[in-house]
Amino acid sequence: MHTLTGTPASAGVAIGPLVVIRPAPVVAGGRIQPGQEAAEIARLETAMTEAGAELDALAERVGAEHPVEAEIFAAHAMLAQDPALAEAAEDRIRAGDDAIAAIRAAGEQFAAEYRAIGDELLAARAADILDVAGRIADRLTGSHAAAPMLERPSIIAAADLTPSLTATLPRDRMLGIALAEGSATAHAAILARAYGIPAVVGIGGLLDVIEGAAGTLAGSGALVALDGASGEIVLE
Repeated sequence: MHTLTGTPASAGVAIGPLVVIRPAPVVAGGRIQPGQEAAEIARLETAMTEAGAELDALAERVGAEHPVEAEIFAAHAMLAQDPALAEAAEDRIRAGDDAIAAIRAAGEQFAAEYRAIGDELLAARAADILDVAGRIADRLTGSHAAAPMLERPSIIAAADLTPSLTATLPRDRMLGIALAEGSATAHAAILARAYGIPAVVGIGGLLDVIEGAAGTLAGSGALVALDGASGEIVLE
């Protein structure tokens, strides 16, 4: 038995099998040849428009039950077409990056600026920026990965969850959420509270325990107990 403690993020107790969600492989992008800048900027503009439309649709879907939380994705939709983000990415394209590398670099730049402010609430918004930049990059690569399908009601463990992934996971099968990173002010935690899903974040060593000596846990559906009020999680 392994007991870990993190930051309480959404009150409630959950007991169930563990499912680990790992991040999808990241396509880093590359470089373009001189003379390709205009075409690459046009590709970026199209991807930003498409990502914004996707996020508007997600905001509408979430808003059917949770209008306040839907504002998260309405803001994401606006960010996906933010002229400042576009300008930062276009500058990278003019310097020789392709659109994928450019939007990822621009997202990292904006996220780093938020983290540097030193305010927990603003630092948590860095994850939102990276989520949006990643969605734009997915449009550019043509990869539109569907949310993982949970075969049965489970407790989800991950390094972190983006707000959009949290909103698209099958809610009726999410018993609880345990994250190695994140904070109680992150939008994934806000969504967990809105959905009534117990959640604990910032659990140091969570994935090390899962994947280490005890770590056949990840594939075994080992029983996990999670207390979103105390911040405790018990593995096996």
